[in-house]
Amino acid sequence: MAKIIMICSGKSGTGKTTCALGIGEFFSNIKKKVLIIEFSLSNMSLDICLASQNKVVFNIADIFLNNCDIHQGIITSEDDENISFISGANNIYSEIDYIKYKKFLNSLKTLDYFDYIIIDFCMEDIEILGYILDISDLNLFITSCDSVSIRENSRLVSRLKEMKNINGRLIINKVESEILKLEKIPDLDFIIDNICLQLIGVISYRKKFAKTAINKQILDKDRLALKIFDNIGRRILGDEIPLKII
Repeated sequence: MAKIIMICSGKSGTGKTTCALGIGEFFSNIKKKVLIIEFSLSNMSLDICLASQNKVVFNIADIFLNNCDIHQGIITSEDDENISFISGANNIYSEIDYIKYKKFLNSLKTLDYFDYIIIDFCMEDIEILGYILDISDLNLFITSCDSVSIRENSRLVSRLKEMKNINGRLIINKVESEILKLEKIPDLDFIIDNICLQLIGVISYRKKFAKTAINKQILDKDRLALKIFDNIGRRILGDEIPLKII
């Protein structure tokens, strides 16, 4: 059965999709089959990120609405046969209820031909987030090092911990010394202590990283990005890799 990894954040723009692509790339490089799910009803970007926009026939809303089954909604990346994806939708569908979300999530257990399923959660509904926590093996929370992102992720994690136990780890993205000084954040321990999750990865701010959510091919050519996500991936697998900014 596939291991399910959810990637989420209390604030938009923190780099969830970039992290989903980077971690998916790590697993692909070690010859694992990966499915990335763009769990959104109002945003589509994975098809462009994976250079496969012309292959999308059905999206996640079509699966929810029974316009297709889950297998028909799965698309293999144009340039990486080990990575497949389910595209998000670009409209809000009011007729989708919680029962349909649960049915979709339960259907993921039947996809035993994937080694890892990465859910890029792009919604704000905490009840649906709770459903994903029920089936996920690991939950990665992404924060940038600005005060708003830290606060919103702290609130989200606190609310979730009140609901249930979560197997959560923290990735701090867009780390830059000038931003830390401007935000009056003394060090990364301050962020970790506020969000109250164990750190699994640190990603320095670089312009190339901002572009990886536009095209995965940029990520493939960025040696530093590959090293950072290789370290995160190895930690997910249980390897003891020192945590440092690179």
